[in-house]
Amino acid sequence: MDSETSRYSNQYGWEREVFDNIFGERLWRSVKYEEGYLNEYRTGWETEKRLSRYFHHYNEERPHQSLNNMTPYEVYLGGKRMCANDF
Repeated sequence: MDSETSRYSNQYGWEREVFDNIFGERLWRSVKYEEGYLNEYRTGWETEKRLSRYFHHYNEERPHQSLNNMTPYEVYLGGKRMCANDF
């Protein structure tokens, strides 16, 4: 892709790479559909607690197809799968 087709200007005139936002957009889509829309939060503390649990699950337990069915934490560790006895 050449630089002319891979960049765009938004309504504020900022130039950005087309794919800069893709990972953030995918993360928030997962948060909304796997956690947010399925639960009713009554307080800010409850929201924080449940989202914290979800992000732990997302990063350390949930395999990601785009990461060859590894978790982000496993990728961060260099592809090593960890178990409880490794600590």
